[in-house]
Amino acid sequence: MIRKIEVILLLLMTFGFLNLNAQIVYQSETLLINKVSEHVYEHTSFMNAKEFGKVSCNGMIVACNNEAVIFDTPADDETSRELIEWVTQSLKCQITAVVATHYHADNLGGLKEFHRHSISSYAYNKTIQMAKEFKLPVPQNGFNKAMDLKVGSEKVHVEFFGEGHTCDNVVGYFPLENILFGGCLIKESGAGKGNLAEANVKEWSGTVRKIKMKYPNVKKIIVGHGKSGGKELLDYTIDLFENRNMQIDMETKKALLIIDIQNDYFEGGANPLNGSLEASINAKRLLIDFRSKSLPVVHIQHFSTRPGSTFFIPNTNGVEIHENVRPVNDEKVIAKNYPNSFRETVLLDYLQSNGITDLVICGMMTQMCVDATTRAAKDFGFTCEVIGDACATKDLIVQGESVAASEVQKSFLAALNYFYSTVKNTNEYLDEIIYSKIKE
Repeated sequence: MIRKIEVILLLLMTFGFLNLNAQIVYQSETLLINKVSEHVYEHTSFMNAKEFGKVSCNGMIVACNNEAVIFDTPADDETSRELIEWVTQSLKCQITAVVATHYHADNLGGLKEFHRHSISSYAYNKTIQMAKEFKLPVPQNGFNKAMDLKVGSEKVHVEFFGEGHTCDNVVGYFPLENILFGGCLIKESGAGKGNLAEANVKEWSGTVRKIKMKYPNVKKIIVGHGKSGGKELLDYTIDLFENRNMQIDMETKKALLIIDIQNDYFEGGANPLNGSLEASINAKRLLIDFRSKSLPVVHIQHFSTRPGSTFFIPNTNGVEIHENVRPVNDEKVIAKNYPNSFRETVLLDYLQSNGITDLVICGMMTQMCVDATTRAAKDFGFTCEVIGDACATKDLIVQGESVAASEVQKSFLAALNYFYSTVKNTNEYLDEIIYSKIKE
């Protein structure tokens, strides 16, 4: 066990998760606690995220006069129980409240354990609404915009300043020591944009500016993931999401078209394809990039209506869009009944009314709906890029001879690349964007 702890600490220091200016007061295989100041501690636990792998998740403990308030739970009940026991036994504090700073599992995944210990939980009303919607543990007490919680003879302030990482992200502030818990709204120095699936990228910088104005004397900031720092993290986050860094002007005429990435094309579905999961992961990477820039995304969803259809049957799980690329917020979803996504749909009107001239296309199946849609798009005057490794197909039979999916994929992509589009892979497409930013 000692060896495992040493490995975890080495990884933390290597990737910058460990605040070297803080004092480690507790460490196990699943939980690390740093003393940040006389009254404030940072707790760090770990969760496995599909896209990002093993992720460190930070929270804040404020302890004063034998009382404690905790910001964010670990992602699971077992680690939450470990944290509760450490606070009550080592700090000799009664935990009077736990605050969930937004509705994701890394913030309230262990909430049930706090409730089992009769610890009151608090959250912004929007967080409670979202937790119910996503069937996550639900905080007990809500507030409209801001609230104060007593901790011993002092208080902590919790406030919603605006959208950013999510529609409900709040921050916590301990005035006695000018320490801010920024959660996932504030980024560590050098971090990328992270999970943008439910982000409001347009508002993010403005929200952090409000925090900077409210707390000009902040000395220490604990972030949701990574290494804590000072007020420079506010400026870093503002710059990271500033519109001038996003090439908005150059890319406003571009849209991402995701075609038929639906459950029946995956393992367990009615018509599984070769490499559908890998293709969907690459499509998700494209989706994250477009969402990070607030660029248009169009989801195409096929419904089979012809007699004898065996997949994409209406009102079945198989017809639903796969979780890796599931639409959020106001992203456009267009239903179709033919391989050509433009046929008898509103797709052309939607693209033209929004001034779209360039399409980045991915989806399934390569030889059917991706092919038909790309050719139609070109004929309508759109400039098309097909992202080959974000598409998938299957083995086919022609004149009694089997054609492997890999050959079908290469043949159709090669044909599209000849005139109708430029074919790229996901890394190539995303790397070109990064390179163009560097040249600026």
